[in-house]
Amino acid sequence: MSNPETGTIGVVGLGNMGLGMARTLLRDGFSVIGFDVSMECQAKAAASGVTIVAGLSELFEACPTIILSLPTANHVRKVLGGDEGLGGRDIDPRLVIDTTTSEPDVTRELDTVLRMQGHILIDAPVSGGPAGANSGNLTMMVGGGDADVARAMPVLSSLG
Repeated sequence: MSNPETGTIGVVGLGNMGLGMARTLLRDGFSVIGFDVSMECQAKAAASGVTIVAGLSELFEACPTIILSLPTANHVRKVLGGDEGLGGRDIDPRLVIDTTTSEPDVTRELDTVLRMQGHILIDAPVSGGPAGANSGNLTMMVGGGDADVARAMPVLSSLG
């Protein structure tokens, strides 16, 4: 089932943290689609009930809400920016929650580009490790406009 506020949630990055968040969301009744470049991570996520897609374009098309759990700001830039990223797609506005411990300058740059296309980027780095991700007990430092954060609250509340 998908939450009417968020729709199906896409999780990009299904390592220890992303997979834990996906499991928590599933347990809380959200529909979750996932993508990772690692076949091993995809297999673990699929075994947990996450629907796996072949690529980012399929995830972007299917998911009005997208969570990023990536290793670095450069990975985030690749997923969101450029012709192959979310910024290069002609789709309805998406809510993006970036849980990556990123770089403020990169986040601000991507936010500016995405907002020009109607997308919303919430900066929400997390701490609590894989155990926190699996149990829905993450600590988040959330940045974004009040209305945007309110829109993301069903997902954020599930995660921490």
